[in-house]
Amino acid sequence: METWNRETLLHYAQNNQSEKDISKLKRAISSVVETQMLCNYHYRTLQALLDEHMRNNPTESCLFRSRFSGDAEANNKNFEFTLGCRANIIAIVRTLHSLSDIVSFVIYLGLGLNLNKSTKLPNSKITLYHVKIKLETHTKYMELLLLLNRLTDNTDYKHLGRLSNQTKHSSIVRPLSHFNLKEKGIERYQFIFEEIETQPGSNEKFAETSAIPLIEKEFKRQNDIVINILHCLDKLVSAAI
Repeated sequence: METWNRETLLHYAQNNQSEKDISKLKRAISSVVETQMLCNYHYRTLQALLDEHMRNNPTESCLFRSRFSGDAEANNKNFEFTLGCRANIIAIVRTLHSLSDIVSFVIYLGLGLNLNKSTKLPNSKITLYHVKIKLETHTKYMELLLLLNRLTDNTDYKHLGRLSNQTKHSSIVRPLSHFNLKEKGIERYQFIFEEIETQPGSNEKFAETSAIPLIEKEFKRQNDIVINILHCLDKLVSAAI
């Protein structure tokens, strides 16, 4: 993460945390960066698959035949292409969904919440939800809480979280593949998340959504807010050093 230097937070933590917890904090900070790198990797791989398919099928008729052919080899290539695209989309959804809880772990150890009886959490409950509850008991964390709420109080965040949880707990999300021949270039390739309940059993639903624009927008949004969260952590610990 080029716009944030982790040394301020680590310097503060090293004055308070055990060597074991410092090691955990370093791994969590690295995981924030790696999560973003993994999302970028899967996105670049997805774009490369689309670019290659577009080069191999430059016309409307070629594109149509690539999907609707009686030839076994063509059908297999289409299957592999669609599977590869789906795999990268699902990987981005699941990886991005993990980011907020990793950030909450950085906050938990970075601020030393584990060292205070009133803010200490069982290991199984060190999640963004429970960390936010602990932060709410201290007015000095209000700016940080506002940023965390900006991160989570968002329809796209909740939508991707729901898709990720369904894939984890019940059935793999299937971003349906379509060719829109009215569009030009890479815009012809469309992957659609089907309508899904906002919660299992709920009557409310997230609408059918184009997958690639959704993950592009949400990745950028989360990345920008996470950087602000990390800078906010720097301000908090700098004031305490």
